[in-house]
Amino acid sequence: EHTRTAVRLAARLLHEPSPDTYDRVLELENLVDRYEDQLGSYLLKLSLQVLTPRQSVTVSQYLHTLSDFERISDHARNIAESTRELFEKQLVLSPAALDDLDVLVAAVSEITDLSVSAFRSDDLNKAARIEPLEEAIDVLTESLRRRQIDRLKNRQGNIPQNFVFNDLITDFERISDHCSNIALAILRLENGEFDTHSYEEQLLGGGDAVFNRYLTEYRTKYSLS
Repeated sequence: EHTRTAVRLAARLLHEPSPDTYDRVLELENLVDRYEDQLGSYLLKLSLQVLTPRQSVTVSQYLHTLSDFERISDHARNIAESTRELFEKQLVLSPAALDDLDVLVAAVSEITDLSVSAFRSDDLNKAARIEPLEEAIDVLTESLRRRQIDRLKNRQGNIPQNFVFNDLITDFERISDHCSNIALAILRLENGEFDTHSYEEQLLGGGDAVFNRYLTEYRTKYSLS
């Protein structure tokens, strides 16, 4: 929940610069770091005990998932730092660039919500939506980069703004990557010896009807105007 809040607050800074909000994102990131250290130590000790096969898988997946939640909070902090750079250097993103970012923020907010909710409730239906949404976000970020280059060519921005813009979309994209890792951990936990690499290859190869339906839904939902 702290990770999800950090992402939401960091995204809010794009339109509502606030020292208090910025400080709160940093506080949450530091808190999540401490949680990762303490929970990680506990899980490692637990892994040395006599566990059932399912408990062993659970501990292993929680250890992997823990680092993904922590990394998401790191990227939230990076986003907050980028918004602060815009403010301190008096850099202003163009309205078109902000509109594009708003679409990306909406998609990343949804994938973050799905990941937290799916993890907390072991909801396989929600977990199944995460991978196609992550793929849609990858496509979206590439479109954002191309559109920003076109704006630069048309003198609708400058180089310093472009650096910050690219930093922002990179951090949002990496949040979605970690959400994908969380979803795959949930699916592996519920399916025993689940081969995540084969699963990803099957999905990206177009061999899953549910994935394709969700991908079409999300690419339509988060299309650029």
